[in-house]
Amino acid sequence: MKIKTSIFGGLLFLLSFQVLYAQSDFITDDVDTKRKTERTLSDDGFIVDELNSSGSKRGKSRTRESQEAGDSFFLGSETGSALTPDDGFITSIEEKWGRYERSSKKVWVQYDKDDQSAQSRLDFERGVLTIETVVEADSREEARSLAQKLIARRLERLVEDDRKTILPVITNNLVNHAGEILSGTKLQGFVNDSDFIIEIIEEPRRRKRTRLPKTKRRSGLKKKYKTKSKIRLKPQHLSERAKMVFPIIQKQCKGYRLDESLVLSVIHVESYFNQRAVSRTGAVGLMQLMPQYGAVEAYEELYGKKWKPSRKYLFNPANNIKLGCVYLSKLHSEYFKDIQGDFKKRYSSVAGYNWGPGNVRRKILNNRKVFKMGDDEFFKYLRKRAPQETKNYIVRIREKERNYRKALTGNRGLL
Repeated sequence: MKIKTSIFGGLLFLLSFQVLYAQSDFITDDVDTKRKTERTLSDDGFIVDELNSSGSKRGKSRTRESQEAGDSFFLGSETGSALTPDDGFITSIEEKWGRYERSSKKVWVQYDKDDQSAQSRLDFERGVLTIETVVEADSREEARSLAQKLIARRLERLVEDDRKTILPVITNNLVNHAGEILSGTKLQGFVNDSDFIIEIIEEPRRRKRTRLPKTKRRSGLKKKYKTKSKIRLKPQHLSERAKMVFPIIQKQCKGYRLDESLVLSVIHVESYFNQRAVSRTGAVGLMQLMPQYGAVEAYEELYGKKWKPSRKYLFNPANNIKLGCVYLSKLHSEYFKDIQGDFKKRYSSVAGYNWGPGNVRRKILNNRKVFKMGDDEFFKYLRKRAPQETKNYIVRIREKERNYRKALTGNRGLL
């Protein structure tokens, strides 16, 4: 009897294990397809899923996403597909640098994964690449020499990574003090030149001298220095990225009856045409879509099924612009369909894109007088009632929209 009971218990255990295994496959699968992956560390210290020898990456689901996107734009760099921060890497950075700096929608931050001695900060708004280093040296001169090598290595990796992206920022965009384009050997020569500025921003504090035995003096301990160097991006770096995605914008605007200048303005204000932008609240990509809110809603509207798009999916410019345009169109045609006048409808949608359509409905459009206002009066009322962030947002969108409309109608190229 005991033998039968133990056999029966063993069978139940195996059955429950199989059920749990099947459930875990279903839960962890990103888009309904089982896949086997390896987890590796990217340059900025994030764990990334990569193909291993026993499985195809995303298989049919990746193909399905590509077909649904309708465009042949793919994010080649895995650096942008960050999934989960690696705690060990962050701890190591904090020990060496004092704090771990995360990327934002305006600034892209990366650390060298080898020894974490170099950090790059690419400011899309100001058009400046800053590289800082932490080195151990006996003197300021040695610190500069070591920093120069680390800067050259960081630049080499940035360029290599940049070439894999759809909207390159580093490649053929860095300039020297005279405004000349730096690329290839010219870039390395610029860094290795004696005129290249390496500013020491932190060095060891002087301590009181203590008498030590001669055998313990200079026991190989070096001093810790922090350095900083800056390289400018050419003034046209933003407009050139805008031109690269403009065909996608044209296509989506035509399909969803949106103004091209409006979509260009939204991307400009939201991300500065940085396809890897991630805000502090978790909004992703060019049009800063929230994966769990606007992106889900737009995806369901577009494909008739509910799915939370992954970061990697939203880092893809074509996917992001398509879902962003779908969401803007939905704001126009559903949330604010009763608003008369193109201008009022457009800026109700713009405010809703930033603040949420429910807030705009409850706190702005609850006054029936709004529907009788002229465009300028309505815009003033919107600015008065909206919170400060949304107030600044709609003002910037209007300013950029005017500039883009002039550029497009005047055939002067994108600004």
